[in-house]
Amino acid sequence: MTGRCAIKNGVRYMKILCLIDFPVREGDRWLWNEIPDAKDEVDFLWATARDRFAGWGKILGYYPTFLWNAARALRRCRQHTYDLIVGWEGKNTFPLALLRGLGGIHKPPLLGLTFSLRGPIKKLLPLQRVGLRGMDWMTVPSRYEQRAYMQLSGWPENRCVLCRLGSYDGFEGLPPAPVQPYIFSGGRSGRDYATLFAALQQTTIPAVVNARPFNVSGLKVPQNVRLNDLLPADAYRNLHWGARFVVIPLQDLDEAVGLIAVLYAMAAGKAVIVSRVSCIEEYVQEGETGFLVPPGDVTAMRTAIERLWTDRETCERMGKQARERFLAEYTFSAFARRVAGVLDTIRAAQ
Repeated sequence: MTGRCAIKNGVRYMKILCLIDFPVREGDRWLWNEIPDAKDEVDFLWATARDRFAGWGKILGYYPTFLWNAARALRRCRQHTYDLIVGWEGKNTFPLALLRGLGGIHKPPLLGLTFSLRGPIKKLLPLQRVGLRGMDWMTVPSRYEQRAYMQLSGWPENRCVLCRLGSYDGFEGLPPAPVQPYIFSGGRSGRDYATLFAALQQTTIPAVVNARPFNVSGLKVPQNVRLNDLLPADAYRNLHWGARFVVIPLQDLDEAVGLIAVLYAMAAGKAVIVSRVSCIEEYVQEGETGFLVPPGDVTAMRTAIERLWTDRETCERMGKQARERFLAEYTFSAFARRVAGVLDTIRAAQ
């Protein structure tokens, strides 16, 4: 069943079902907390899965959890009236879109928020097309992805909307730890720690790396690298605050990876060194907030690391500019305002 936008105190609102991969406490409106004028009524369905495996290992160890949550969403929509379903990221949106596409289900409409396909699904083009038939709108984090998904889906720009990311954690209220003599790198999706380790191998620069075991399997870890598994949020923040700068080595993949890591570094006021892949150039300004290096280029990465390590003035200047740009464009509130514009368009279309 699907409803029609209602009016509350003179403001049009929707009844929305939102699929996410983290718990939301009762009374919390998550994204809608940042949109004070939005009167939408939002119900949440959430499921979490541990990312233990790379590549095709995710088929059995990761995706079934989100497929189960998608089936729950279909049942909920048969029992309740909604004007819109919102899926957060591809992992929450695509399983539901796939079920809808296979079943010819079109109501209520489905919005994929910060949509991106990664991993094995990228190799299954027919499956992607079926899933896209089950969607109605998507927002994407970069013009690069906007062009790619418009080409794949045949949608016009008003259905595949550019909506740049924002970070949940702007490091507000957390005093910066004294800068320590180490660089920091972290993350799991699309990471190229082989290039980073090779770049650090011939230096004495201390580094701290947070990664999943599958990210570093078979790699020789240099003596100047301290390796952690992924850590709790407070420890992750502190490592950012204390680092001289942040390095994000990425594989040359045709998908959006590393963006949240870039925003975390910017929020912490750190210069970044990032592999120049896909949409990264839309978030990192070369020579202003960081350095972009060719993916897989050990020499270029080592040169950039040594330059920022020895040139403290440049490092600090870039970090300051990154923080300013983050506050101006990439807070979660700024992201929510961009999403609010998309929701207004959808309300008007109902």
